[in-house]
Amino acid sequence: MSRSVAKTIIMVTGLPGSGKTVFSKVAETMGILVFRMGDVLREYAVEKGLDTTDETLGRLSLELRERYGRAVIAERTFEKILGTNADIVVVEGLRNVEEFFFFREKAQNTVLVAIHASPNTRYARLRERGRSDDPSRWEDFLTRDQRELNLGLGTVIALSDIILINDGKTIETFMDECRVILRKLLARSQGLST
Repeated sequence: MSRSVAKTIIMVTGLPGSGKTVFSKVAETMGILVFRMGDVLREYAVEKGLDTTDETLGRLSLELRERYGRAVIAERTFEKILGTNADIVVVEGLRNVEEFFFFREKAQNTVLVAIHASPNTRYARLRERGRSDDPSRWEDFLTRDQRELNLGLGTVIALSDIILINDGKTIETFMDECRVILRKLLARSQGLST
């Protein structure tokens, strides 16, 4: 997989419930294609006839990375990006440095955005969201956080170019902050492609 693309890839990372999906939805409203790395896992689970619970997706995540390498989810996401002609894309859900370096190698320009929110805030959001892989108990939430951190998520967050704090503000305020960042990144990307 030595192909590279002259694209800007905005990588988005953060613990579950931090606001990655909100950032991605804002990007989509601005006409930016979004690729969710978690969708790769969910699609794989469905192909195998498995439920998309947190436990199943967590196990598959570890199994895939152990079998095919720690960047396997990034590689499969990148195959989807290759099918587009977009100059700029958002990739949501980086979990480890191998994924970060993979995308950095593949694109002309990369930016890593980390989104942070407190555990209590994130837990409340996940309970409200109610996706099939969201934890219903505090203990499950802590277990999921620990699994994410064990994958290397903390290191990825530490490498970020931009950190957005999504705590103690309305969703509208956070969306406005995302829009400002994305406008700047779009302008920078357009400057690179001319």
